[in-house]
Amino acid sequence: MGAILSVIGIIGLLMLHDFLVRIVAIVSYPAARRLSGALMVPTACRIFTVLSTYTGLRLDFGKYDRKRLPDRFLVVSNHQSLFDIPILIEFFGGTADLRFVAKLELGRWIPYVSSALRYQRHALIARTGDLHGTMHALVSFTNAAKRSGACPVLFPEGTRSRDGKAQTFHSAGFRKILEIDPLPIVLVALDGGWKIASLGAVFSGMKETTFRARLVSVDEMPIDKKSQLAYLEDARNRISAELVAMRAETPSAGGRAGVHNKRRPAT
Repeated sequence: MGAILSVIGIIGLLMLHDFLVRIVAIVSYPAARRLSGALMVPTACRIFTVLSTYTGLRLDFGKYDRKRLPDRFLVVSNHQSLFDIPILIEFFGGTADLRFVAKLELGRWIPYVSSALRYQRHALIARTGDLHGTMHALVSFTNAAKRSGACPVLFPEGTRSRDGKAQTFHSAGFRKILEIDPLPIVLVALDGGWKIASLGAVFSGMKETTFRARLVSVDEMPIDKKSQLAYLEDARNRISAELVAMRAETPSAGGRAGVHNKRRPAT
């Protein structure tokens, strides 16, 4: 019953926010863009509040020092589920204005999520198609993020892991973003989402799930193709090691579901 209430609550929340953005867009497109951006962090927070309340889902973000983060950076992370986007939004807690490289299908039919991705000029990439079109979309995305002062987010695996293991990190998008906008890299490991790969899993497995995120490292930008390829391979290995370490941790007793060992960066 809790899972059903969660799904109803989340769909209702997304539909409400989508309605608000669409109404504002009738009057002013720029105002709708600003509103969709302002709603991103509260939406992610409320989604996990609903899930923690009705399913017992836990979030474990460990501890990290906001002072370690540059003003702007490229986030590189492994990819396990559709929850990875709100998890990263919640992980950074509004301290970074994030822009995601996401699959094209997310730009349609999902209340609020689709409109926010379009209004905020996130990159919507077709997983099949011509390389030229993909590179053009990444160029436009990176330039828009650079002008607005946003931080690009890239999942270099290109698709979700079905078993929780980090897959091959592809380099084309990574190299193109850094070619246009040389940024330091914030490496993040995500875990738990692969267990919730379908709507059925939301109903059956959410209660046993902890979504975890860890700041693995803050790195200088590799400067040429050879070092960028070497960096991605090393990044995959370090994320894999972090996944092993997270899964070996024993959850602490007590605490409120949804905020286990969670600490937002200091403001």
